[in-house]
Amino acid sequence: MNPLPLIHGDKVDTADAARILGKTTSAIYVYTSRGVKLASGERFYLRPAGHDHRGRHLYALADLRTIAQAVRERGRSHKPVLAAA
Repeated sequence: MNPLPLIHGDKVDTADAARILGKTTSAIYVYTSRGVKLASGERFYLRPAGHDHRGRHLYALADLRTIAQAVRERGRSHKPVLAAA
């Protein structure tokens, strides 16, 4: 698998966020509106960390790591995500 070119620094657009997490773009929108439950019981909402030149949302890789860990801990994903990022 080829690494994603990070043209926005440490941020990626919705399609790349979905690809990184192994989810659909619809799942990304669910994480922004409903959030995901963390191991602590808190709810974490994926918030845009900026916008690209076309006004599309960009998401921070650190936030995607949080989502990936929460999903993995809940047993809904076994895909190794952002291990070295």
